[in-house]
Amino acid sequence: MMLYCAVLVLMCAALSQGVMGPLRVEVELRRLNNSQGILHNGKMCDLTSSCDHRITGYFDTDRPMDPWPGMKAVDQWTLVFEKDNDNVPIVNKIVSRDVCEMDIQRANLRLNVVDVDSLTKNDLVEQFECMVPVENNVATNINRAFWSTERACSAKFNPDKIRLNYRYRVFGIAPTDCGKPPAGASSKPAARS
Repeated sequence: MMLYCAVLVLMCAALSQGVMGPLRVEVELRRLNNSQGILHNGKMCDLTSSCDHRITGYFDTDRPMDPWPGMKAVDQWTLVFEKDNDNVPIVNKIVSRDVCEMDIQRANLRLNVVDVDSLTKNDLVEQFECMVPVENNVATNINRAFWSTERACSAKFNPDKIRLNYRYRVFGIAPTDCGKPPAGASSKPAARS
């Protein structure tokens, strides 16, 4: 009985450690649905046209459960996507983050969406957190990695009116590939954060 308890304690401790890199976490942002064309406060983006959405993001793998905005200030986040005059844009953008040498249980793609206004300051539309559970979801390589089912990111202000759908996959990578852009990917800053 003592041996059984000791083994159980060791197994639980190993599971609580998370998954060790090197691995790549990818989130594919599918579409933003702001069909009413509203800002975070319920007011309209524009009176005569649709919203001019700009999405910036930060892929938090260090402290994904920390409160918004996490460890990095929003003004330091990377441009992910922008589209003028469209309340329901198709995004179809993959954002990835490599985890090279640490244990990880989950990752959080934090996204800030604003309506770009050339005459005044940009107006906040929504703040999203797209959580990726890493444990039990790691494929051995990209060829064995499958996308999750599509789901909605958590919205802070108007979760019933503004949605951003995503799916994710997590897979092991070679240590020599950790921190390098994925093969065939653009080296633009918007592709990674």
